Amino acid sequence: MQTITLKKLLVTALGTAAIALGTGSAAQAAVIFSDNFDQEAPGGLNFTTFDKWDVTDGTVDVIPVGSSFNYYPGNGSYVDLDGSTGDAGVLTTKQAFNPGTYLLKFVLGGSTGQNNLNDVLVSFGSLNEIFTVASDDPLKQFTRAVTLGSASELSFSNAGGDNIGAILDSASVETIPTPVLLPGLIGLGIGVLRKRKVAQAEA
Repeated sequence: MQTITLKKLLVTALGTAAIALGTGSAAQAAVIFSDNFDQEAPGGLNFTTFDKWDVTDGTVDVIPVGSSFNYYPGNGSYVDLDGSTGDAGVLTTKQAFNPGTYLLKFVLGGSTGQNNLNDVLVSFGSLNEIFTVASDDPLKQFTRAVTLGSASELSFSNAGGDNIGAILDSASVETIPTPVLLPGLIGLGIGVLRKRKVAQAEA
């Protein structure tokens, strides 16, 4: 008859934990906010009537498909974070996100308009990070895990004011499921071992 050791118990419990966490994350993760600005047609300079955002300072432009300023064809509409008033904008979600842990994804690119740099401050709970974007930088996706201690909005703030800002092509927020507590998983592992022991005894 096989002897059940503490080492075997822990290995089984940790194995069970890995399986539970893997399947739990796949089942529970969900996108709760997403915007690629394509619905903001016809767009325009100093745009304010966003569906999911407020311009909380300065101005921004929405560059629509077919515009003479559409430097990223094939990517739909997007936002120039430094509008056309010499006062760079702050774009803030209308939605406030509840406390928790989230995965933030967004796509930034260069202005393509002239040889300049744009600093974009991204603020979201524990995240307050400046992303420096050169004018010839292609569109690039950034991903950050973020913890919110209280209800918070997501915002993008472009420094400067030369009317040629960084490009925001899309942004999304998805939940990160809270892991099951390890003691519970160890208990699950003990249950598995007990069933195995009973089966061996009856064999």
